[in-house]
Amino acid sequence: MDSSSEPNRVCLNVAIDHRIRRLFRPLPRPGGNISRGRHADYIRTLGCENGKDEDKVEVTAKLAEPSSTGGIMVVLQQPRSNHPFEEGIEEVINTCPTLRAIQDSFATASCNTLNIVEDISIVDLLPYDSKEDMKCMDDEEMQDAFCAIVRVLFEKKPDVGEAWKVESVGVSRIFYQPPITLDGENNKTKRLRRVNGFHPSTAMNHYPEHSCLRQLLMLEIAQTCGLYRGDWKEERWMREFRIQCEETFLHRQDSRKFIPDYSSLYSNRMEIIRSTICNIASEPGDTDSNTLYSSLMNSRLSELCNDAGLILARLARLDEDGDEDEDEDEDKSALDSVLLEITQLSDSLPDSNGWFGCVQLRKTISGGIKSANESILMQYGERIELDLERASNAFIEMAEGLERILWDIMQNEE
Repeated sequence: MDSSSEPNRVCLNVAIDHRIRRLFRPLPRPGGNISRGRHADYIRTLGCENGKDEDKVEVTAKLAEPSSTGGIMVVLQQPRSNHPFEEGIEEVINTCPTLRAIQDSFATASCNTLNIVEDISIVDLLPYDSKEDMKCMDDEEMQDAFCAIVRVLFEKKPDVGEAWKVESVGVSRIFYQPPITLDGENNKTKRLRRVNGFHPSTAMNHYPEHSCLRQLLMLEIAQTCGLYRGDWKEERWMREFRIQCEETFLHRQDSRKFIPDYSSLYSNRMEIIRSTICNIASEPGDTDSNTLYSSLMNSRLSELCNDAGLILARLARLDEDGDEDEDEDEDKSALDSVLLEITQLSDSLPDSNGWFGCVQLRKTISGGIKSANESILMQYGERIELDLERASNAFIEMAEGLERILWDIMQNEE
């Protein structure tokens, strides 16, 4: 693949795993006589009959489009309680991390041939009821909602359905069963191929420090696109990757985190990054590309750099918005610790001729460390503050450079 046709290298604020990135391909737009479905009309009628606000009805129906049958449909749980429906569909997408993640991931996985407004139908199991509304619903109302979404699926007749939360079998799992059969009116049936997907907010909001969850989200969307194109093949590394993500998810701490918490997580990542870089720098220079590739993969250095970048980005957001734990002294001490970790990384960079004999690897890592160090603001020769956003970008760029090296090795081996 020449550089002009290469897929994006960064998505969801992480450098994309080169193995996932090679799965990204354009999708052809449907041609010929396209059948029109009634799924969006049904969503619109459902909202009107239940007295929902006109703006909410129109945006919800628009998300369920295109009106054509077939294609890709994404099924979520319920809408947020604070969508700005009155400002239109674009603003609803841009202000919602879940919808924005879906938009960016499908655009990247399809090499910018798909977008969720024109090409992908998105529906909620409860199209008009937020999580707060759902608490007031009884079993009969929930059953009615399920029947309604089955009718929407049948009317849409999607070629591939991606289930997030609804009918999901959990993070990192896949559907091993054959396609399900939907029963419609007049004894009609529709077979539906499914892709399991955990909710995007798991990766984007609840556990933003784990870059592997964002990679898994992109892998699932690549699978959806591949099934739609008809060229999807499961590969051995995918199972290993899913197991790795599952282990990360199982050991999560399900609690809200503040600046000191993220500072501690950052310190943990940096300790491993420093040790890993020292080991890489000491490797002899007469190493073949296969050994370089397997060593970099086993080190998981790219993932560690992505994690560090994500943690710094979250720290930047908390610092700007104000950390609700309201302990300013503790927050300042935690941020000072983050700054110190950057300087320690720079001071510990080995002056060695090893690096597996790969000049590009040495340039990538030393250049990334230099960029991170330059994010420290100085005054009168004293370190006074860390530009968290700039430091975050430095680590993401380092991960991107490492993935470029791995990509090049893989491309040369094919």
